[in-house]
Amino acid sequence: MRVYILKNWINSKKGDNRILELVSAREVLLSSLGWIDFDDADRQRADKILNMFSERDSRDELGLGAVRDSIADHLFPGTSTIQTKLRYMLFIPWILQEVEKQSKNASHAIDIARKKEFQLIKALKNGGETKGVIGSAAGKNLKRLPSSVYWAGLKHWGIRTFPGSIDGMLRAFHGSFSQEQQNSQYWDVNLPKSPSNWLESVNFQLTENEAGFLIDKLANRTKQSKKGQSGELLSWLAKQPKFDDCDYIWNHANLKNFPEQIKDLIEHGRVFSDVMHGASLLYNLGLSRKRDNDEWVEEYEERMTEWRNNFDIEAAKSWDLDKFWKICIHPEHRISHQTKSFVRLWLRHALNKDTLVENSSSAMKLIASREKRLKGNQSRFSVLGALNRWGGQSGIYRFSYRWDIAKSHIRDIIEAA
Repeated sequence: MRVYILKNWINSKKGDNRILELVSAREVLLSSLGWIDFDDADRQRADKILNMFSERDSRDELGLGAVRDSIADHLFPGTSTIQTKLRYMLFIPWILQEVEKQSKNASHAIDIARKKEFQLIKALKNGGETKGVIGSAAGKNLKRLPSSVYWAGLKHWGIRTFPGSIDGMLRAFHGSFSQEQQNSQYWDVNLPKSPSNWLESVNFQLTENEAGFLIDKLANRTKQSKKGQSGELLSWLAKQPKFDDCDYIWNHANLKNFPEQIKDLIEHGRVFSDVMHGASLLYNLGLSRKRDNDEWVEEYEERMTEWRNNFDIEAAKSWDLDKFWKICIHPEHRISHQTKSFVRLWLRHALNKDTLVENSSSAMKLIASREKRLKGNQSRFSVLGALNRWGGQSGIYRFSYRWDIAKSHIRDIIEAA
């Protein structure tokens, strides 16, 4: 099997949000990448890179991903936008518990673990599930197995106590990994037991016991958080009797009763999402003009007008950026001085009453310069080939900080049988 080593590249990019340089190589990366067993931190960084290529409209054209993900990881730790249903947080441990019992050696463990993950696809279909089944369409061509999608979340929520990678755990079952990891506990001692014959037919419906276990893990995660906020909102919402299917967390019907230390972060996140949405739209408008595509130009001019009409200018005027950057601090994300400067300069343009940003040459220059700095020789503003490959849409949605995934998980808990 061919193995492509990503570790050196990941290490070279630690703390750097300029992973945009590989966007044009997306197909090569996804088609040729195989995992090696480096440490859990390296794997999580690699997962973030692959997630970027998989999420809906997740392209970070203006280098704002570190800010977006910092807020999301504070509000909804352990989630990612390629997760689907919450019961996968139990499916993966159950599969690996069976692998530990049934495997004969390390290579056998790796082989049967993969087979069981594909077996899970069939079991969910047998159980009547049609939505949220990872690999239901791709089948044997599936590149991201559920274990990879949920591995980091299992650690964040304290369900997985083993410190290493998936392959590391599989080898640890048979004494072929470090002594420290061989002697470690793999899973939380209170992990619910798997149903009988569950890999023949199963669904996403959590039992009351399973939901209670997940709520407890979220509560424990909150207590362990140094900032006292990571995971608290997820835990709090999961305990509420009613579910609110709002589009953004700041539109939640019960917002006024949210934990106090969370409200400030949500408000800052709302303003950041509101302000920077205009920058993303202007980026698309600028490229549409460079392509001389009248239809696209008209669409983005209309979107810019809609953004401006709904823009909360009073909140933007009073926005305390210094406080915002302090709130955003997260150990897994580095927000560069260049990013902070870009946000500050764009805010000035957004608040400028004298000139509409879509008609401002200096505002467009700011956007173009930012993209050129990030993309280098792949900049669509300066490289004709890159511009011609552009499909007419990049990053046009407001930041929601993974609320869609979080509310899906919350719904699963609230609707537990």
